[in-house]
Amino acid sequence: MIVDDVRRLLDHADRLLERITLLTQFHYMVLSDKVNSVVQKLTIISAIFLPLTLIASIYGMNFKYMPELNHPLAYPVVLAVMLIIAIGQLAYFRKKKWI
Repeated sequence: MIVDDVRRLLDHADRLLERITLLTQFHYMVLSDKVNSVVQKLTIISAIFLPLTLIASIYGMNFKYMPELNHPLAYPVVLAVMLIIAIGQLAYFRKKKWI
C-alpha cells in the first residue's frame, strides 16, 4: 500500500519534471525569438547608418585639396546622396519585409 503510493508519487513527480522541462524549453524559445527580433532591428539600424557615417567621415577630414568642398552645391548634393541612400535602404528592407 505504501509502496504503491510511493510509486504513484514518483510517477507524478516524473511527469511534473517533464512538464517543467518542456515549459523551460518553451520559455527559452520565446526568449530567443525576442532576442533575434531585437538583434535584427539593431542590424538594420546599423546597416542604414554605416554608409552615412562613412560619407560624413570622409567629408569631415581636414584635407587642403577637396575640390568639391568649394563648390556651392556640394553640401546639398552630399545631403541628398545620403538621404537617397537611407531611403533606398529603408525601401529595400521593407520590400524584404524585414521592417
